Order: sequence, then structure tokens, then C-alpha cells
Amino acid sequence: MLLLGTGSGGGPRAESACHGRGRRWFPASEQALDKAEKWFRWRGVWLLLLTWMSVGGDPLTVVAGLLRVRFDGFLVLVAIGKGARYAAFMVRGVAFRFG
Repeated sequence: MLLLGTGSGGGPRAESACHGRGRRWFPASEQALDKAEKWFRWRGVWLLLLTWMSVGGDPLTVVAGLLRVRFDGFLVLVAIGKGARYAAFMVRGVAFRFG
């Protein structure tokens, strides 16, 4: 229930919510930002549950930050994603040690 309450209100707030968009110092091009923004909007904030992945998880959090995803929903979803990863590592370690 908590996920539904925080996740449904999350997501980018404005069409161009990215802080550094169009600035010379910003490391991503307009085209790359547009592509990432469309991709993230299409799949939604639930993508943050995939932050457990070692490749691709951290860029998801960066895109969510650039698009100003609500912090409460972000925190819950990332905690679940990362928590599941480390819980799996712990279970695997215990099974290896005592199994």
C-alpha cells in the first residue's frame, strides 16, 4: 500500500525538469537526455526497483534525479531494490557457508 501511495505520485514534474539541460558544462547531449527522459517516462518510476542491478542500476538513479522524481517514492523504491539485492547476497552466503 505504501508503494502505491508514494509511487503513483512520483515521476517527472515538468516537461523539461532536468536541471542542467542546455548548459555547456552538462555531460549529456540534448538528444541523449530526450531519449532517456522518454524511456523513463514510458516505463515509470517503477524502474527504480531495478537499481539492484550492478550494471545499469546507478544510471537509473541519476536519470531519476535529473528528472526530479519525488524523493519519498524514490527512497522507498531504491531501498526495496537495493535491499533485495543485499538480502539475496546474504542468503547465498549463508547457504554457501552452512549448506
